[in-house]
Amino acid sequence: MARCEPFCARIFSNYSGWRPAEPTTVAAAAAHATLTELLLFLLHAYSIELSPEQAQQLFGMTMPRDDVRCLAELRDASVDEAIPAICLRSDGTSVVGLSASQAARRMLVDWTAGKLPGVHERLVDCGKEWAQRVNETWHATVFSALYVWGTIFFSFAPMHVVSVVVGCGDPFWEICPLDGKCCAIGFALRLVDVVIYVWIGWAFLLLRRKLRGSDVFARRGKRVLVIADVPWVHQSLEIYVSKLFALCYGDNGIDVHGANPMDSFVHRFTHRVQRGVLVALGRPDGRLSALQRAEGACLLAAMQGAAIQNMGTGPEIFSLGHNPARGNPGAIREHVVLPSSRCVPRYG
Repeated sequence: MARCEPFCARIFSNYSGWRPAEPTTVAAAAAHATLTELLLFLLHAYSIELSPEQAQQLFGMTMPRDDVRCLAELRDASVDEAIPAICLRSDGTSVVGLSASQAARRMLVDWTAGKLPGVHERLVDCGKEWAQRVNETWHATVFSALYVWGTIFFSFAPMHVVSVVVGCGDPFWEICPLDGKCCAIGFALRLVDVVIYVWIGWAFLLLRRKLRGSDVFARRGKRVLVIADVPWVHQSLEIYVSKLFALCYGDNGIDVHGANPMDSFVHRFTHRVQRGVLVALGRPDGRLSALQRAEGACLLAAMQGAAIQNMGTGPEIFSLGHNPARGNPGAIREHVVLPSSRCVPRYG
């Protein structure tokens, strides 16, 4: 942009203030609010100053005044309904300032009392499930280390104990010239111990997944998270989430990617889908005729990604949107519905 241009403001302030944390939630939310207000201001100004024909000819703007008003109402509804539903529990109380144990205790009390979980509780539950997917490799590594340390420190390898009990014990090579059968048994038992040392972490991981009801044959190692939403959403969330895991050690983190499910998701990620990939899908409100094609494209992209399976295991897809219709349950594992007072026309 040249210096002599009439408009040369290159920096926008979202009034979020100074934030010491690099992955700051407030700055991301404030940037969203700032850009939304800027969009509404420009649309409102153009709809008043220019006729629809002039706006389309000069700026390619095709939104009539009624659509601009509906967009403003949607902005207000997100502040009055969606955000409180996400941040507050189903009984209207806040969890801000509570520790993880206190929040979990509250949820346990509500579950015991038979209260149905709200949007906040369901999002927290889904987040905890995905956290278990991310932490499972670290848990398996710690368990393997404890097993190796315990068996070596206490000289208590299981098969070694069995070999001693059956009389082919320590050291078994001393009895090989005397008893070839006992030597073979001792060697086989120690070979089993070696196999246990090598595969104890993987066995623990399979057992843990089986007990938790997750995909047993998902790939072991660092998980991959793909955020599928419109560009400004997946780009800002990709930066934010990757900064949250910037200081993680080794496999105790995630690789974060983003793509538009209505554009580049299929071409960029369906050929890279692996067992256990985590996909967060943002869905438009397909109850509106103007957004039916967009939601259909999102669901089609999700089904294409879910169709890539190996050993019966594919990606774990979580979706979030206003439309209560879940879609294909074989493709979408969990769908959380945001509250909405939007007037949706009914046909028939």
